[in-house]
Amino acid sequence: HVLFRNSIIYIISKLLNSGIPFLLLPILTRYLTPAEYGMVATYEIVFAIMVILVSLNSDRAVVVKYFKLDKAQLKTFIGNTFIIAFGSFLVFFIFTLLTKNILSHYLKIPANWIISIPIISLSFFVIRLTLSLWEMKEKPIQFGIFQTALTVFNLGLSIYLVTVLNITWKGRLLGIIFSYLFFSLLGTYELIRKKVIQIKFDKAHFQSIINFGLPLIPHTLAAWVFFATDRIFINTMIGVDITGIYTVGYQIGALLAILMSAFNQAWVPFVYRKLKDATFKTKSRIVQFTYLGFVLIFLMAVFINYISPWILKIFVDEAFYSANDFVFWILLGSIARGMYFLVVAYIFYTEKTYIMTYVTSFYALLNIILNYFFIKANGAIGAAQATALVLFLNFVTIWIMSMKVYDMPWFTFLGTKGANEQQ
Repeated sequence: HVLFRNSIIYIISKLLNSGIPFLLLPILTRYLTPAEYGMVATYEIVFAIMVILVSLNSDRAVVVKYFKLDKAQLKTFIGNTFIIAFGSFLVFFIFTLLTKNILSHYLKIPANWIISIPIISLSFFVIRLTLSLWEMKEKPIQFGIFQTALTVFNLGLSIYLVTVLNITWKGRLLGIIFSYLFFSLLGTYELIRKKVIQIKFDKAHFQSIINFGLPLIPHTLAAWVFFATDRIFINTMIGVDITGIYTVGYQIGALLAILMSAFNQAWVPFVYRKLKDATFKTKSRIVQFTYLGFVLIFLMAVFINYISPWILKIFVDEAFYSANDFVFWILLGSIARGMYFLVVAYIFYTEKTYIMTYVTSFYALLNIILNYFFIKANGAIGAAQATALVLFLNFVTIWIMSMKVYDMPWFTFLGTKGANEQQ
């Protein structure tokens, strides 16, 4: 089956790329103190947020429009995503330059390093766009080779700088910066070589990208609040050293989310293609795959929770062993996040992204409130508990909204053709 084949390839490449923090654990936890490790984690969180602001989700607009535009229109559409991303980059680069000292005080990151974040955010947009086009063309081999090469370069350079040159946390950040800069140049070359981009302002395409991306900004920012609030609150309320330990536990608990994110790269084009001319039988098959996915997610979570103490003893320094206290609760959140991936595609397919804005923004705010009170009551583990609860509530709400915007046989998929079937 094409979905199964592509999923395996995506999972392998995604594990390698998203598993960088995990693969670096044995080295970073021995060469970096918990406080230094916490600072690196904070830098990566701010970078992830800046990517959202710089890209304005324009690469995701390309994914949605890929099957809806002809080749000439798509080239111009992609060109306009570059125009938007570069303009946004200039705004945030100037902002960062003017406020670097203030940001440094609150984020506990040296001011000069904060300036690099908008630059690598623009670079990451190019990388993500390149990968998205291969994803929609269902070319997992090219996708996997490019992403794996990026991973090897990032990993190898970071290890060399941290262990051989012994420049500790700076080595890890330089590994991130140089790998993204270099591979964004390769991505740009690939887009030009394949003639899939035309830098030509088009008002209709420009407006379409803005209309798609801007409503998603609160949603995507709120989504990152789910995965940043816990560490930011721990950083502020308890200490950066505990943030470092918590981050190690988070990386183990998030292994499940990494697997599901990889599967989602095969799932989205599969679902979009099937929905284009969906019959009741086709929809029923999609629903069956979804429920099977729910079961597999739960089983994988049980397995990861069982082996987590063993993973810690092998991969991290003894100073980080207490990270296991957080794994169970982080895994519960990862279960909810994995199931969310399987049901959210219908909202994006119908381009009703405003729903995402309302739902995710509400739960992001709730997550902030609950994190504060749960940490007050239970310490650092309260952050993981609050986030898990909010992620589950968010999944249930998004599933209900998906049912409303696109009719699927969620409760009749084993039956015969429905009277209200969409032809």
